[in-house]
Amino acid sequence: MSTVERKSRSSHRPAPYALNVKVKNIENLKEALTQREPRLLIRNIPKDCTQTDLIPLIPVLPTEIKAIEFLKKTDMSPAGAAVVVLASYEGMSKAALADGRELRGHNLWAVKDVEGMRSLSLLQKLGHKNDSAAISRKPSTNSPVEPFVIPAELMQKVDLSLLNNIKAALSTLSGEKKPSPVDSIRQRSVKVRNLPDSATYDRISQVFLGCGTIESISEGNYKNEVIIKFTNADEADLAVRFYNGRRMDGKRLQVLYRDR
Repeated sequence: MSTVERKSRSSHRPAPYALNVKVKNIENLKEALTQREPRLLIRNIPKDCTQTDLIPLIPVLPTEIKAIEFLKKTDMSPAGAAVVVLASYEGMSKAALADGRELRGHNLWAVKDVEGMRSLSLLQKLGHKNDSAAISRKPSTNSPVEPFVIPAELMQKVDLSLLNNIKAALSTLSGEKKPSPVDSIRQRSVKVRNLPDSATYDRISQVFLGCGTIESISEGNYKNEVIIKFTNADEADLAVRFYNGRRMDGKRLQVLYRDR
């Protein structure tokens, strides 16, 4: 029996050559795991920009650039943005150094990969919220509710405050949306500090137009500060996210919320 046991135990031992087998590394591991090509979002480019204009500003070899797509709005007019597909994530990091470079008076800003795509998704929504054609209306499938008449004697015994509470609870369960809050100018405005002395109205407009529609820009005070008013709070969010800390003519801008 002892001989049989020794044989069974030895049969489970790994073969000697198995310890010397080398496992091959997975090439482009990050790409294989995410199934996403390295991409770069470049905004604030001239409307008539071409690949010939843009490629020299991207600090990688031309062979590292797999594709460039210039984005368009819903009316097929140029959106002033492009998505650049790189051959590797290392190349994407180098290509992101195009941020801040100037092309015909436009300061480019570049965002890498997922963050850039999320920004693009948000930017595509701006300006189309009031477009009736873009809003999809689902047909109501609820059957009409027949009116129910409560006798006057019962109404005198009902606690109206309790009815209001029940109505509020039912509206929440049925998915009814509360009325949108009153529009606040301070919610959609930003304060820009530390502007250079050379900053003009046209120069400031050109820089911040990449965030959306500008309603007005106040006159600069003695501290070189201005107030920029956008059409909605999402555009103000973009201005703070992407332009706070960026340089204009050597000065680092401070872009802050007014009422948050």
